[in-house]
Amino acid sequence: MRHHQQGLTLIELMIAMALGMGVVLAAVALMQAARSTYLSVADSAQVQENGRYALDLIARTVRQANYVPWDNPAFLRNDLGGLDPGIEGLDNARVGEHTVGMLSSSDNRAAHGSDLLMIRFFGSGPRNQPDNDMLNCAGFAVPGPNGATTLSDLEEARGQSIFYVSLDGTGEPELRCKYLTRDGGWSAAAIVRGIESFQVLYGVRDVNNTDGDLDYMSATRINKRWRDVATVRIALLARGERNVRDGGASVVHRLFGTAYQDSGDAGAIIDETKLTPAVQQRIRKVFQTTIRLRNSAP
Repeated sequence: MRHHQQGLTLIELMIAMALGMGVVLAAVALMQAARSTYLSVADSAQVQENGRYALDLIARTVRQANYVPWDNPAFLRNDLGGLDPGIEGLDNARVGEHTVGMLSSSDNRAAHGSDLLMIRFFGSGPRNQPDNDMLNCAGFAVPGPNGATTLSDLEEARGQSIFYVSLDGTGEPELRCKYLTRDGGWSAAAIVRGIESFQVLYGVRDVNNTDGDLDYMSATRINKRWRDVATVRIALLARGERNVRDGGASVVHRLFGTAYQDSGDAGAIIDETKLTPAVQQRIRKVFQTTIRLRNSAP
């Protein structure tokens, strides 16, 4: 006797579809969770790498400040006290890519009042073949002051590096390096993306303090005492590229810690609740270091 195969009933079909859909949704949710975890870990690693690289680069450049190759006889014939200071800075400032030095600086509220730091130093080696001992912030070798005889010649031959934060064409903040080129012009390059705030304090020697402690102050409060700067304290706030946090309480980032109080240095405190919603849920981390100047100002 022949038996005919019977199909599923409508109820059985609907139950099977519902179970299959549940499995698919569970798999999609698992994939989304795995992707979110991966992006969060990758962003966190990128923030760590960016922050540490930026600090290392700034520290290396700051240690070159005031460097003088004393084997050059031109330095013995001139009073180097007439040179510009090896360290100078501006609070809440940025500069144009091709303008001269710190001239034509402008307000930097778009980058949380990030500061500007200039380092001056002499290079080493012949002009046509520097020995790579002294590098500007872009990594280019700076030659020595060959042929310089007067103080103005020496000043013109100094290497210069300027750090500041600006926004790129998409609105992302980046730490930039502006440097004096070999032909005497100026150029700038983005060196680290995602540096949301760059803040600088200067450790100034107090002649009335016999225990050797330093007074840390912003560029605005230093009152032209740049030759008395012995250390430079750098604080960076680095952020990731995506909103990967799951929400939660917003954080107030105090770049120099709770002990630092200066109402005129608003960029040292960043409250996430005041940021635009488009970037509030990004990973952020504060990086800080203090760099002692190796070379005293002439």
